[in-house]
Amino acid sequence: MTIPEVTLEVRSVRSNSPDPVGQRFSIQRSPSVVGRAADCEVVLKDPTVSRLHLRIDLESDRICLTSLSRRSQTVVDGRRLDAGARFESRYRPLSIIVGTVECSLDVSFETPELGYSQLASELTDVPTSEERTLDVPGLNAPPRSGTTGRLDVGPRLAPAATPAPAQGQLADSPAGPPFFHVIEGRASAAVSLRGKWLELPRMTALALSALCRSPGVPVAEEIIERASGSESMVTKHISIIRSAIRDLIERGDLQSSEILRQIGHYPGHNLDELSELSVEELMRKFISSRRGFGYILHVRADEVVVELTR
Repeated sequence: MTIPEVTLEVRSVRSNSPDPVGQRFSIQRSPSVVGRAADCEVVLKDPTVSRLHLRIDLESDRICLTSLSRRSQTVVDGRRLDAGARFESRYRPLSIIVGTVECSLDVSFETPELGYSQLASELTDVPTSEERTLDVPGLNAPPRSGTTGRLDVGPRLAPAATPAPAQGQLADSPAGPPFFHVIEGRASAAVSLRGKWLELPRMTALALSALCRSPGVPVAEEIIERASGSESMVTKHISIIRSAIRDLIERGDLQSSEILRQIGHYPGHNLDELSELSVEELMRKFISSRRGFGYILHVRADEVVVELTR
């Protein structure tokens, strides 16, 4: 991934501050230090700024901010950082307060962000096919075998060894594509459900990827935020994911019994009651909110495959 152009702009200061509003600094070195010292890469003269106040590290896929000040505040996107505390995020705009100087950190990529169809086509190394189920060019090509960094979240079970279900139980997942297949590359992700690629915004696909890494386990909102690179957007991401899966069901590309099969794998769910729910209600059960613990994705671990690409 190409490291974007990063700039820091002074947005607000005290009335008697020596730092002018609108002053801009280009962050060209890594690490770069913000502070009053003359040899800092970003020099702010306000007395509330420490001599060495904030360190900025530009990494290949993220930006890291470390507070160096013990006497004055450092706040990044509303989170106060104690001395030595580190804030990491994918490249995106950030609000920063050092002392009493409020700044905005902006990023600008030289090349436009990859589209989802281009991402999936590039990651799978398969040309765009004109024969596809969904009207998403390039997203229905089968994943390339042997993709670098394949990670099975759970052990794959041999369908032939699966016993017949008892009365009142759902059959195990059928042979074929995994329930969730995630392909992660660069700062993007593509996710398919039973071989059908979900039409998701980039950050939402990354949020779903974070959930797929811990199926059946509550995932804290902070983890989803960090994975997707978006703050205070988790609820919206979950809503978009539910809607995308619901659309597959309503179009007939996915049977609701597939969702019931996944949820029914977990104790405490009554299949008779689940089968009476609307698709919308079923989606809320499938990706449910555990207040105080984040979100839990009810899917069998052996039905999730995550592939990492360079």
